Amino acid sequence: MNILKYFVAQYRLLIYASLAAIFSLLVANLTQDVEIFNILRLFSLFILLAYIMRVVDDIHDYKKDRRQHKKHYLSKNELILLSMLLVLAYIVLNFVYFNLTGAFSILLVAIIYIWELFPLCKVIFLPLTSAIYLYFSGGQDVFQQYQTWVILAMLLFISCAFYAYKRGGK
Repeated sequence: MNILKYFVAQYRLLIYASLAAIFSLLVANLTQDVEIFNILRLFSLFILLAYIMRVVDDIHDYKKDRRQHKKHYLSKNELILLSMLLVLAYIVLNFVYFNLTGAFSILLVAIIYIWELFPLCKVIFLPLTSAIYLYFSGGQDVFQQYQTWVILAMLLFISCAFYAYKRGGK
């Protein structure tokens, strides 16, 4: 039951589902493929990615959070197992949805695992991920639209602002 608590704690499910829906609709709209199957497949990938990022961050911060007496629903070993299962599901779905080009998902997961060593990865991750899914969903033509570049620039700005906010308190 702790796994369920972990997934819904601090409104995670609501927040991650909302963000996944926004990004799914954004990519579907930009690629002009607003069919329910496309939106649902993008939603499944974005929500898995959000939880992978959360779990990896919780693994990284586990000792610090324990010292600060923060509530833990899962042990570190359970978090590691959960991260492996989520990563496996994410990579498999990418291969199912995008065939061999789904291999790019391995790169995205690798970035998540190394971004504590290279903070720049945190800043570029959101626009990079969006650009990859835009390309695989809509082809290179999607990058000929000025809206695509405006949105990617906005995502980069949001990433920079969020990174600055998170680092400002430390």
